[in-house]
Amino acid sequence: MRAAAYNPSMPLTGAERTQNLRKVAVAAVATETSSGIPAELSTAQCILESGWLEFAPGGNPFGIKAYEAAPGRQLLDTTEWFTPAELEQFLALEDGRTAVAMVKNGVPNKIGKRTQYRVKDWFAKFPSLTGAFQRHAEMLLQGLFYRQATKQFQSDRNLTAYVEAIAKQYATSPTYATQVEQLIAQNNLKSALKTARA
Repeated sequence: MRAAAYNPSMPLTGAERTQNLRKVAVAAVATETSSGIPAELSTAQCILESGWLEFAPGGNPFGIKAYEAAPGRQLLDTTEWFTPAELEQFLALEDGRTAVAMVKNGVPNKIGKRTQYRVKDWFAKFPSLTGAFQRHAEMLLQGLFYRQATKQFQSDRNLTAYVEAIAKQYATSPTYATQVEQLIAQNNLKSALKTARA
């Protein structure tokens, strides 16, 4: 799972971000109540991946990839970090998927063994924000990799460890966990969740 690339041409105003954060916090708390997935995590992921809901095509602020029972699907541009083997596996899926290496000063952008690519990939569509949050929670509760990390979090309530554990599979960006943790620490996010829980 990976968010479609968010690249705003005109950033949202502070008031628009606050309004969207309230919507996200309400959906996150409702899903936390029914699933146990921490609202801090889902709120931060939603904000990071959608640019405060500015970019959520098809009602998909999490960048959830298309899946068999999805309400719909859409082919979108995004960025991914792939090793050569991961790139080969991605392109073997075909169905309109493409990948082009991103270049800085004539050299592919690399971190460790991974290169950054501009890709086209299939993402799910959702009829509502609530539907997207519910699917996000289902994935963390039922997904083969995420299930163990979620179980560990439910036992030890260590949110930082949980973020770092799921980030390894959730996104290809090597800085994903750090970005999520920084958002969780923001006072405006904490305040919005406190209000939603009240």
